[in-house]
Amino acid sequence: MGTDRDEPVTISNSTPRSNTPTNTDILDAATNQANRTTEPNTTNPPRGSSTDPAARPQVEDRNATLRGVEIQLDTARRLVAQNDRVGARALLSRTLINADLSPAEQQTLRDELTVINQRLVFSPVADPRDPMSEEYKVASGDSLSKIAGRRELATHWKLIARINQISDPSKIRLGQTLKLIRGPFHAIVDKSDHRVDIYHGSPNDPSSWLYIRSFDVGLGTADGTPIGEFVVSANKLENPGWVNPRNAREQYTPDDPKNPIGEYWIGLTGVGQYRDLTSYGIHGTIDQDSIGGDESMGCVRLANGDIDIVYELLAEHISRVLIVP
Repeated sequence: MGTDRDEPVTISNSTPRSNTPTNTDILDAATNQANRTTEPNTTNPPRGSSTDPAARPQVEDRNATLRGVEIQLDTARRLVAQNDRVGARALLSRTLINADLSPAEQQTLRDELTVINQRLVFSPVADPRDPMSEEYKVASGDSLSKIAGRRELATHWKLIARINQISDPSKIRLGQTLKLIRGPFHAIVDKSDHRVDIYHGSPNDPSSWLYIRSFDVGLGTADGTPIGEFVVSANKLENPGWVNPRNAREQYTPDDPKNPIGEYWIGLTGVGQYRDLTSYGIHGTIDQDSIGGDESMGCVRLANGDIDIVYELLAEHISRVLIVP
């Protein structure tokens, strides 16, 4: 396991297309539309509201939150119907991050956003409004890895193959148009729900992150997965070997089907007050039934098929990983 102490850094994005709106522009437009949708109810109290003057402010605040979520959902669905998925994503992401919501309401928003991002992020269709995506024509001498590096995508080149449904990356064609997705992406591990949420945005401004999708995870026994703030280290490996840190005689070489950590390892290094947390990571597993439980030595496990996507999205030295209670 890695022991590096890497500080997070950022990379410069290429010059954006001049006709592409910023996330702030998109969010402002979507929010304005939501605010125009309805006027606050100042005459008729919500059905079931309390008549107790002491309890009324709390009930009214909760009902206001419920109405606000319903308004945002209705507005987002209307934006999708108008083919403005980018605006809908910005609106619902802000609602998810900032509002005081119940778990059921949060899940409803995540479900809506997952469907939106299946088109915006994971399909081969590029939305001209989306500053996260761009189109690229394959030039002479190109490979997917060269394209990802040259365009400073802050994602793995295999993500290009995934979203463009390329089964053989060695057979891209001269002049072929590819959809590219630009990072960086980040992860928030929710220990209480055994879930990791993937977001997109500036590493230094989590309040502006856009939700992408979620995956179920397995965690450490006896509450062994620490809370903290991490950055993805340089120790990011495909088909890794592994040595049990509790028993050095238990060793697994690459390609060993019995390797407990599966096919991918994403090393994590603690930052700030968590700098001493250097031996944790996100990885796969050969025990799919352990997902949703607490059976690891402290690392975060993902199922086959899920760990592949997370590996492609998170970038070395850039992507933040927050582990919360």
